Amino acid sequence: MLLVGHGSTKSPRPDQLLQGHAAALRASGRFADVRAATLADAAGLRDTLAAIRCRDVFVVPMLMCDGLLYSEVLPDALGLGAGGDPN
Repeated sequence: MLLVGHGSTKSPRPDQLLQGHAAALRASGRFADVRAATLADAAGLRDTLAAIRCRDVFVVPMLMCDGLLYSEVLPDALGLGAGGDPN
């Protein structure tokens, strides 16, 4: 599972909260792997996704709504085209 938040270039707090949520999910033992990354660090997001060695990865957007970030920025950051289709 990959949790994806908006993140911030000005404050580490959003990333800390996201990482804490991922740690709690990992500790539950319900998932083979749980990681977190932010849209504010697109390269880190791609690296985090590449590091997951599970066959299926569920990307869970931790965003406030399903607007532009959800429908365009997130798929682009993950290397997917519009609508989640691989390029």
